[in-house]
Amino acid sequence: MTPIHVAFWLAVLLNAGSEPATPRPYPATGRIAGHVFTLAGDTLPAPFADLIVTGTRVGGMTDETGAFVLSGLPQGRYVLVVLVIGSPKVLDTLDVVAGQTTRRNYWLPRPRYEIALDSLKALGQWPPRPDAGLIEHMRASTDVRVFRLGPPRDLAATADAGARIGNLPILGEGHRPSRHAVKGLIEALRVSSYEIEGFEQAWFCGSFSPSIDVRFTRDGVSADAVINYACFGVSLWREGRWLQDGAFKDERITEFARHAFPHDPEIRQIHAPGHRSDR
Repeated sequence: MTPIHVAFWLAVLLNAGSEPATPRPYPATGRIAGHVFTLAGDTLPAPFADLIVTGTRVGGMTDETGAFVLSGLPQGRYVLVVLVIGSPKVLDTLDVVAGQTTRRNYWLPRPRYEIALDSLKALGQWPPRPDAGLIEHMRASTDVRVFRLGPPRDLAATADAGARIGNLPILGEGHRPSRHAVKGLIEALRVSSYEIEGFEQAWFCGSFSPSIDVRFTRDGVSADAVINYACFGVSLWREGRWLQDGAFKDERITEFARHAFPHDPEIRQIHAPGHRSDR
């Protein structure tokens, strides 16, 4: 008998009396399912509403029909939070039983912003425009400078207010723009849409680069247009104080940055929504 055969039969004998390992049972869980609607007493679904089970890592989002399913919850009592931008959040305390589905439907008030939107459209005041006085300040400015901005920093790290706009540090200055380019930029900013003061809107950006600051100075008073090309956002400032946020789609705003920073690799790749840039 060869050594290999000896080793084989020895392993068989050693394991002959052992029993197979019993798999550890997973804890029994239940789930929560239901629908979210946007108007009380109606069946208008709320698509893409956020749902969070507090104290756990379980959460989700409604589908296009407002339906949701939250699985993997051990038996117990939980608080479910339902969130829709612009509406007050809904909290519900409910019990989950292992092996069962707890069903709940939620009706949310219509977001205040949507109500305001209908009113403004009826009055012919939609989309909201930037402050008229600020646009006039830009048009009458005698000095226009363009700065490249970096990602947000702790204000203490950039104590000099002249070296930043808000918490965005100034990294460098671009070419001085022509009067024609400035005129086109101001008109593009004027026709962009802006948020309404006092109403929360679903505008969120996870990136700050590339961004530029266009500073318009008139009689020693500055007004700034901070333009974020990652999210196509505009933030308007006067004398270092924030005024309005908005969004743009105008290609003139992207062309302005390319002319100011022709050798910046990030700036060269930017494009307005709906446009492609092969530069």
